[in-house]
Amino acid sequence: VVGVPGGVDVNAGQVGSELAGRVGGGGGGPPDFAQGGGPDADALDDALAAAPDVLRSLQEA
Repeated sequence: VVGVPGGVDVNAGQVGSELAGRVGGGGGGPPDFAQGGGPDADALDDALAAAPDVLRSLQEA
């Protein structure tokens, strides 16, 4: 689950999609709230560790 407060220039749907893709799944939603998941639980720690880099890359886009 990804929530983004007003005034923050990050799309929650894009964050959810990118991180869920790292666990073999999918996700998305509107700009302020999204969810996702996937079947590869072994990749979850790596996906969560990548979250700061994903957020930075989406802010720069």
